[in-house]
Amino acid sequence: MALATAVNLAARTSDESKANLVGSFEPADGSYEGVVTGAPKVMELTLVNKGTETVAAHEINLYVENSQDEDDYFYIGSGTYNCPAIAPGDTVKAQWTVTFSKAGTFYLSAYDNLTDQYYESDYFMVTDPEQKDFADTTFIVRPIDGVWGSVVNQDKQMEVIIKNTGKGKDIKLNSFLVGWDWNDDYNVGGYTNYFAGGTLTPGDSVRYTFNFTPTKTGTYYFYVYDYYSIDLGVIDRFHVYANDQELQEAIDAGKADGPDTGNTYDVDGYVTPANEAYGDIKVGSPKEFSLVVFNNGDAELPAHLVYPEVTCSYDYDDYQTLPSFSVPAIGAGDSAVVNFTYTPTTADTYYINVYDNLTKGSYQSYIFTVNDTFDVIVADTTFALVPEDGFAGAVNGQEKGFILTVKNSGIHKLIKSFTVNVGIGMLNDEDAYAYAPAFYTGKIEAGDSVTKRITFTPTWGEGDAEIWIYVQKTSGSHSFTVYPSFKIYATQEEYDNAVAAGVKGITVKGQAADEWYTVSGARLSSKPTQPGLYINGNRKVVVK
Repeated sequence: MALATAVNLAARTSDESKANLVGSFEPADGSYEGVVTGAPKVMELTLVNKGTETVAAHEINLYVENSQDEDDYFYIGSGTYNCPAIAPGDTVKAQWTVTFSKAGTFYLSAYDNLTDQYYESDYFMVTDPEQKDFADTTFIVRPIDGVWGSVVNQDKQMEVIIKNTGKGKDIKLNSFLVGWDWNDDYNVGGYTNYFAGGTLTPGDSVRYTFNFTPTKTGTYYFYVYDYYSIDLGVIDRFHVYANDQELQEAIDAGKADGPDTGNTYDVDGYVTPANEAYGDIKVGSPKEFSLVVFNNGDAELPAHLVYPEVTCSYDYDDYQTLPSFSVPAIGAGDSAVVNFTYTPTTADTYYINVYDNLTKGSYQSYIFTVNDTFDVIVADTTFALVPEDGFAGAVNGQEKGFILTVKNSGIHKLIKSFTVNVGIGMLNDEDAYAYAPAFYTGKIEAGDSVTKRITFTPTWGEGDAEIWIYVQKTSGSHSFTVYPSFKIYATQEEYDNAVAAGVKGITVKGQAADEWYTVSGARLSSKPTQPGLYINGNRKVVVK
């Protein structure tokens, strides 16, 4: 029997053990959008018994985890679900209502105490309802004396003004602070104490003052950060000089009249998905974003180029520069919307900054999550199955041990958890096969690996067998052979003689050498003929 035969493969992927469960844990309505603090959201756990034996009743632990902090989690309900027995082919569903108390990026997780695996959702963003109003808010940070420059180690009095631009509704302003970073090193900087929030009616504004005392010469930028840790974007850039003389020379030369170039453009804006949906962003799938720019000044804003950049939310060194594009001329009091496309290559949390060299400001999106896909997981993972005694053979009726290593090859940054089954079967009898207990990988960072001891006890007599790996997740499944020919010996003596004679098994492989993928993880049926960059054997390969 050849493993490549689809019918036989399907038969073997139905585990005879009671632990053969496939599950998912996700919002009951299937939508990851609109999850806000204080509002209940119904979550649903689905379990399917794909085996031929009844799965015994058992406990499953349920919780919600912060994607950026594994120590930040809470249990759902009592924290334990008493799953009933599940007959072959049956499905069990259970629902709970979850209410989030704070904003952030989270995922659902259910730990199955019987199968020792997890059922996890994709990442989703929880927002505070008032954060949606920031698109109607203008944030201004500027020096009170109008001089855009200061001297190192001297106090500079600044002001921050927050205004409701008057698009028809009140804005509830959370507590916020003003921070500043040195342009050459974001670890050099400071911030104010929190300023109180409040309600702003259309057209109203609030003003606070603070002292800025730089400790190094060079360029700084200011930002406003709200209580819920939503970065409201870079405000402006500011130069610090070594002494009063240098500052005066800058003033005389007109270099301190405004942000860098002395312009007085009164603009603000933001970046958002064109469909306003943050929850459907996946590796390899183009996503359209919109840059929205408001001209609040009294003069026309001329057409000019802007420069978008995608940055990891917790690693400033992990960024991707996107092609620049043009913003059209915007009349006084008008606005413009310009769409652009971003195709993610890595699963993680990001935000988009669009830098504006004309106004010397930037426009920023909320933090969003790029979720991986099943094909990306398979394309980016190396599997190695090595016999503990180094010999590719076994004795009928005796346990044979292997070490399974699952490694993130690092083409993409993070691989989310999935389930691995290792199976063995006789080549001449498709009904003679067995699976080791399912192995749950957990999350694997780039370059890291996890290991698991796998054992089989063949009981079908001597002959030729094959060993394969079956990878599954609720979003898909995939299998491949690691030992096309694995000998089962009738006795220990025959096995020992083969070892002594130096009989070698087939070299262990990870992914099959002839498997090809696009860089976004899509599996191809054969070696591509179109020139370009592909993945083959867990390496990036250029086809000319």
